[in-house]
Amino acid sequence: MTRPKGEWTDVLLAFRMSLDVRKLWMAAKGIVLSVVLVGLLLSLAACIYHGLGVRFAVPLEVEPHGPLPVAVAPEGAGASPRLYYDSDVWGALRRGSFSGTVSATRAFVAGLVQTASREAGDVLARTDTTAFGRAKALWTCPTVGDLVLVALLASVVLLLVWSYYGAAIMRLAAVEYALGERIELASAAAYAWRKHHCVYGPPLGLALSIIIIGLGIAACGLVAWNLLILVLALAGLIGLAVGAAVARDRTHSGKVGLGVGLGGLLVLVAILVLIGWLGWRIPYVGEILLGLLSPFAVLGGFVIAIMTIWLSFGLPLMAGTVCSSDAGTFDAWSRSFHYLFTHPWRYAWHLVVAAAYGAVCLGFVYVVRVGTEWAALLPLTAGPLLAADRLAQGTLSFFLTIDSFLLDLIFAAFVISYVFSALVVVYFLLRQCSDGTPINEVHLEPRDRERLEPPAEDVPEADAADAPESTPEAAPEAG
Repeated sequence: MTRPKGEWTDVLLAFRMSLDVRKLWMAAKGIVLSVVLVGLLLSLAACIYHGLGVRFAVPLEVEPHGPLPVAVAPEGAGASPRLYYDSDVWGALRRGSFSGTVSATRAFVAGLVQTASREAGDVLARTDTTAFGRAKALWTCPTVGDLVLVALLASVVLLLVWSYYGAAIMRLAAVEYALGERIELASAAAYAWRKHHCVYGPPLGLALSIIIIGLGIAACGLVAWNLLILVLALAGLIGLAVGAAVARDRTHSGKVGLGVGLGGLLVLVAILVLIGWLGWRIPYVGEILLGLLSPFAVLGGFVIAIMTIWLSFGLPLMAGTVCSSDAGTFDAWSRSFHYLFTHPWRYAWHLVVAAAYGAVCLGFVYVVRVGTEWAALLPLTAGPLLAADRLAQGTLSFFLTIDSFLLDLIFAAFVISYVFSALVVVYFLLRQCSDGTPINEVHLEPRDRERLEPPAEDVPEADAADAPESTPEAAPEAG
């Protein structure tokens, strides 16, 4: 491999680094595992929706190929029926149809996205209310909340998967870029497994911090919603804690104190629900307090915006910190924040170069993928196969579909390998620019150090004939 220069042109080395069977293998395994786990999550969500009596029907744009679960649903009185994808995943599972399960899951995702987009679009398009009113109305859209929840769960699954497979790819790329040497795949995989929590910990911690701050801002909204309930809830919780402690001390029994606390909590919840049902509230006071607290809410919103930018663009830098040095969570936070907000334009320039160069290189790979498929299809479909019966054509189509899936998987693995390799190069360049750390400085595990840095050979001992004779010391004379 060409030695790195420590300049932005080193980003152009990322494609050559991505042409590594080991990186492609790890990327392919990560893609398959991600598809399986996210598919299971979406299928479970579709089954829960079906259990609640909610189903989606997505119109078919083309005629179905194979045993897909379709439903005939008329559009109106006197209208001709149309074919629809049905989101009944549970029904497809009971029939034992794998293709039907996949199609129903796709219908569920499409229906959920379309319904949430339609509801959110209707709310945001309203001109008869303020921005505050439109934001408040979004909370009344149940499908929007469900889509956000499903997306968050899928993001967590993808984060856990690629914190291992992506870290292994970045570990291979880091050593290769810094030293021009390749370490073993087993070593990179072991390092990624050992530092797995340090890779997914920083972004997950930032995401939880954003959620906690958002819940704090939402707690301020409870003040304006019903100050009476909020005051009674706080006073009731304090009273329950004191009453449970007193009951435990007087009876010398922790079970009695626990019983008093649980019983009082049930009574408090019942009282609060009753007050909310009757509509009792303190007028105007909650709104005034919320207005006084609004600067803190704006400050919290600013912190959320900064942390969202940090999470979105600093995630590659966090992973690069862990994969290039034996760093922990706090090092990943500090370095990513420092590199991102100290050299934002340099970081953006490196990303633009990596994206443009990757588009050209990966476009060439896709052309090779399409050419490979057609070069195989044209000879296979010529001659006597054209006259074969329907069963033979179906069998051939099945195997060609598998071959097409493998080609798509290889191309996707190329994309993943290039992305992670380019992000490693970008991290090293930002580290050099910000800290002055040399490009060839990278952490090596003991097994990698022994292989890449063999011990110096022992100097051969001089021959006995050439060695000078030692003069024995004179023995002391006897007195």
